[in-house]
Amino acid sequence: LIFSKLALGYLKSRKKGRMLYLCPRTFLEGRPEDALGAASRAGLYEFVKAISNELKSDNVTANFIEIG
Repeated sequence: LIFSKLALGYLKSRKKGRMLYLCPRTFLEGRPEDALGAASRAGLYEFVKAISNELKSDNVTANFIEIG
């Protein structure tokens, strides 16, 4: 997320850009031994949604990609 903060200023000044966040698909499965990881990945998903809504006017897109 630190890199996101650094990139946001640059992308907003250019008035265009794309941000991609990769995450394993396991957070949707909700395995008991992975509760902490699932919570952090769900938080990342909501973070990306918030960034995407916030940066629409600056023509910057943010996407969350589930791998696996």
